[in-house]
Amino acid sequence: MPLMERLSADAEELSQYLRTFGDRVSLRPLDRVPGGPPYRWAVRPRVVTLRGLRPGADPARCRWEDMVLDREPAFTIHLPDSYPRERPRVRSTRPLFHPNADADTGEICYVAPSAWSPGVPLTWVVDQVRGIAAWQKFNDYSTLDFLDERAARWAQEHPEWVARLRALNETPPPSEGTVRVARR
Repeated sequence: MPLMERLSADAEELSQYLRTFGDRVSLRPLDRVPGGPPYRWAVRPRVVTLRGLRPGADPARCRWEDMVLDREPAFTIHLPDSYPRERPRVRSTRPLFHPNADADTGEICYVAPSAWSPGVPLTWVVDQVRGIAAWQKFNDYSTLDFLDERAARWAQEHPEWVARLRALNETPPPSEGTVRVARR
């Protein structure tokens, strides 16, 4: 499928995704091919995430009060010229404390380059970003492009705080086979 067709198909798929899962994430096109479909998207998961630890907080003796939470995480998804052969690049536009986030650049590693496939839908990438922001997803550390070792060490030493962050965002990502149940 030529690139312009793929970008158009992705834009339509994301539009359908929003009709179903708009309560979990917002998407907005940022840049478009002149007269064509978007190739860069703003993603705002509706979750609570961790921006970092308060200055002077000891990661080894961390308390809930030492964590700086963010209720408005924001990301960009950029589709490179070689997309879909090359995976989309994802970057946090706000500080994010997570093992899969590069603390210096904001780049998010949501899949190992060797595991990317051109057939992967862009909605899957959005699900991965939401899952990372909500602390519901951690990639296998041996396959990451980079690793925020401080965040990884904190997560390993404080599973109770990771569990608490996950509980704040208890709705699983759509790709996990979520079934909505009507409450009476």
